[in-house]
Amino acid sequence: METQQQPVHLQEDERTLVIILSSSFDVPGYVVNLCALLKADDRFNVQVLRLPNRHRLKNRLPVVILRAYLKLEASLFRLASTAPNYSSIGTDMQTISLSKTKRVEPRSPFQSDELRQLLREHDRSIVVCPSNMKESIAADRQFSRATVVVGVACKGVVSGLVTESAATFHRQATSPYAVTTLDEHGDVRARVIGSIANDTWVSANLHTLHLKYAKVAYSQVRCIVDESWGEAASDSEPIENSAALPRFTTFVRYLTHGVLPRIWRKYAVRKQVSWQVHISSLEGGVLEKLVLKPCLTLKNPERRFFADPFLASHQQELYCFFEDYNFSEGRACISVARISDHQAQFLGRVLEEPHHLSFPNVFLVDDQWFMLPEGSRSGEIRLYHAVNFPFDWKLHQVLMKNVSAADSTLTFHDGKWWLATNLDSANDRAHSSELHLFFSDSFDSSEWTPHPGNPVVKDALSARNAGPIFYYGGKLIRPVQRQGFGFYGKAVGLFEITELSTSAYSERLLSDLEVCATKFEVPIYGLHHFHFLNGLVAFDTGSYVRNRGKYQLTDEGS
Repeated sequence: METQQQPVHLQEDERTLVIILSSSFDVPGYVVNLCALLKADDRFNVQVLRLPNRHRLKNRLPVVILRAYLKLEASLFRLASTAPNYSSIGTDMQTISLSKTKRVEPRSPFQSDELRQLLREHDRSIVVCPSNMKESIAADRQFSRATVVVGVACKGVVSGLVTESAATFHRQATSPYAVTTLDEHGDVRARVIGSIANDTWVSANLHTLHLKYAKVAYSQVRCIVDESWGEAASDSEPIENSAALPRFTTFVRYLTHGVLPRIWRKYAVRKQVSWQVHISSLEGGVLEKLVLKPCLTLKNPERRFFADPFLASHQQELYCFFEDYNFSEGRACISVARISDHQAQFLGRVLEEPHHLSFPNVFLVDDQWFMLPEGSRSGEIRLYHAVNFPFDWKLHQVLMKNVSAADSTLTFHDGKWWLATNLDSANDRAHSSELHLFFSDSFDSSEWTPHPGNPVVKDALSARNAGPIFYYGGKLIRPVQRQGFGFYGKAVGLFEITELSTSAYSERLLSDLEVCATKFEVPIYGLHHFHFLNGLVAFDTGSYVRNRGKYQLTDEGS
């Protein structure tokens, strides 16, 4: 399925003018990314206005702290020779106002005769502005077609980089984002709310947030022009960033409990996260009250680890497929083991590609075995067929092209096949913040219809699949990953899918799985996969081990 759309060529006077407002001298990252998206679409003209901010900053300490710390992070990345491209992050603090009052001053802090003139001259115009300008331009909104407001309020404080980085400084697992569309009367037409998983690094999270803001704002602008809102724009309740503004003590705790331990593990004791596969049984017969403990553990070879286990029963034999990660190569292949008499016999590698492979989702259709592994670096979702189970697999069909997809699952429900996958729609190399659904009449089709509510889940605490969707007790269950602060795959939760149709999707939390830590040989820090089959449970746990392979300052999930 191709995701790129053909541009519509319009005359100059037929294009919609998009006015992007910024109050900084250095244009924020989301403005840069949004401009790139809009300019690639022939339907839009783009103009950026940088308006002076006349608010007085009553407390400059968070501004000074953030500015200094971003420079420190940039130096650390340069020293580690793994500097990501975070250059699009605007670091000028003119965008931030720390005034505690919500009262709008008689004189607007953002005044521009040029803006008023543009709005009066272009009746097809759309204004995109940060949330701290929403009230200031209210008097001029009547001249625009719609206003797209970017940003999340933070306890009465005007949105800016300090607000966006507050959750990171408080070491919270996620950072929220919101993009709200207002009509010419100031009424909410649509609001898209979600969250991203927080990395340890502030600059990485700001970079991801700004990419997400740009992608969602561009989507909202397209909805305004096309008048095709759908279910994706139906979030109606406003949110606030629950993290308070960082103080100096907050910054110190963030350094001592977040940044320094990570640097110490990677470069002093040279440790990083390794995963290990376990197989257990469902004791007591109640999935919601399951406490995970190993009955059988697959031992990791030297300089490798096993993760993402999938069970398969074939001709009265039980097999376990899993990701086989090689530290020296920096990528993984798919391997398999035979399980019998509480022992695991390693049978070897069964699927290798030039790129990283994981999440070997094996399933049976008409007595034929198929595998849907993750290979996001290939830019495709590939389906493989077993020509000699479990050893030999060949490419059967490419389900989608030109996508960055992780942890895809196929489920047959109500006469249709459903493809649930985690797409990196904002090109930020993060797959934990959005769940997308597609449906088709055939499981090996190359034409999939996107669900009108995509992304159906936009919360990093529940979006990413942690295993295949399965039926249990008449319920459709989706295992999900729970991300931790700077830790990919902190825990696993079980969600019941309460509605799944071509027009609607909903789910509710059943339980968060518990781990009996005393039953494991090493301290357990994470849990990110769960597969249930015929009373057996396969899962993996994460722990810190010494790594003699490749190193990088920024982690990438298995």
